[in-house]
Amino acid sequence: FDDISSEKPHKYSWLLHSDTEFKKEAGMFVSEVKEAKLLVYSFSPKDLKSDPGPAIVLGGVEVDKGIKEQRGYQLTLETPDKITKTNILVVLIPVGKTEQHPSQVKLNLQNEKTVEVEITWPNKTSEKISLDLTWNPSDNSTKIPPITLTVSK
Repeated sequence: FDDISSEKPHKYSWLLHSDTEFKKEAGMFVSEVKEAKLLVYSFSPKDLKSDPGPAIVLGGVEVDKGIKEQRGYQLTLETPDKITKTNILVVLIPVGKTEQHPSQVKLNLQNEKTVEVEITWPNKTSEKISLDLTWNPSDNSTKIPPITLTVSK
């Protein structure tokens, strides 16, 4: 979860890199490497533009001088317009190459302080991930980390 804001409007981007390309499949992106897959579910905001493609970098030893070359792939999620504030929630689920994908990955907004993602598997087991939106990483208190995971049948 990324909560992003600025005094001046910007287009905000979220990037994920992989050795293999990202393919769009049934409401998610999938990157497959050997015997594993990474399932990528994006929930907020709904109007993010997605752009899976090659990761192009400027290779060389001097700043701003070098050769553009591809080094893997990237998935870019970007706000369509310049804005001052947004949040981006992405759920990454690693699975084996032959494992079934979740039958449902659902976002439940509990209140303005908590969001919950529920992952339901084909065998009817489910996992709930709760995220405390009020948690501040710069707070030096001993507050409990922001994520709670519950597995149920």
